[in-house]
Amino acid sequence: MPSSLGHTLKNILEAHADENVRAFQLAPLFEVNPVYTSWLLAQPMLTRKVAEWTEEDPKRTDKDLVFARRSLSLLGKSATRNFAASARLIRSGEAGTPRKKTDRVQVQPAQLIPSALAAENFCLERSWVHSEIAFWAGLHYDWITALVAAKKAPKEIKTTLYEAFREGVRMGQIAYDLARQLRSVKHGQYVFGAAVLAPIGKGLLSAAFPGNGGVKTWAGHLQSCEKLGAIRPFAEEFLQKQRFGTTSVELSSLYVLSLGLFSEVEPAIRYSREPWMLEGQPDLEQLAMMLSIAGSLAVNVRLKKEEDLPLSKQERAWLAKNKLSEESIRKTLASVVEVRIQ
Repeated sequence: MPSSLGHTLKNILEAHADENVRAFQLAPLFEVNPVYTSWLLAQPMLTRKVAEWTEEDPKRTDKDLVFARRSLSLLGKSATRNFAASARLIRSGEAGTPRKKTDRVQVQPAQLIPSALAAENFCLERSWVHSEIAFWAGLHYDWITALVAAKKAPKEIKTTLYEAFREGVRMGQIAYDLARQLRSVKHGQYVFGAAVLAPIGKGLLSAAFPGNGGVKTWAGHLQSCEKLGAIRPFAEEFLQKQRFGTTSVELSSLYVLSLGLFSEVEPAIRYSREPWMLEGQPDLEQLAMMLSIAGSLAVNVRLKKEEDLPLSKQERAWLAKNKLSEESIRKTLASVVEVRIQ
């Protein structure tokens, strides 16, 4: 599976995120890829309409183009985007996947891009802004999940990806609430999505180091850290470099760069556990610090009243500087819920 989303899909995603772009204006972007057009007109939900249009004017020579534009207008912006994302995943999947214009394949977004849809719906249900960027974040998980399925990788890798996604959504809720309490946030549109993406490297490490054979595997690494009690989260992070030669955050950053949707804030993801490395870049440092705090808290959002917030000195100092009280942070944690993929 290629690392790139492809120009067609990337352009459609960016156009969909533009509130001034209407559904019919996505058609020229969609038509760049004739395979997408062919697949679209072959979908069961459009079969009757296509038959009606053909019967009305059976001799027209540009029917694929015209019918595709009509179909996209019927579908609307989000369904068009969902179709394009799903079709790209199919085309980038296993060998033997239909690729010719004459081939037919049923495109089912609910099965192909569940993380993207779940992240977006999570925001929509709460009337949170920038839900389309949340979709982008979830799509990163769907992309890797498709690759894992194509390679027939162990089930544990898919499970790790799912757990990373759930952790990311917990982080997203915390980071989003932090952003709402600040006077000014430069990269506000990326806060939730960047937080969702920050843990995805754990799934990548799981894929790169599968199995249960000691601490040099991801599962073995987690098992060894499980015995360390309260310092387990710190140990899981600290020992990654020693055992794997890289960290989950570094892999998250590289993966984000490869798909190109969050390039603007990639440094904040890369240094989401070391925000001070972005000193001199206040906007990115601010986002990195929100991700850092969210990451520290998302491990255990159900703290007891007598338990201290698991935050570093730097994180506590940042909260104090921005006049964010411990009481407000505990209220944020109490409101965090788990996301579920249908």
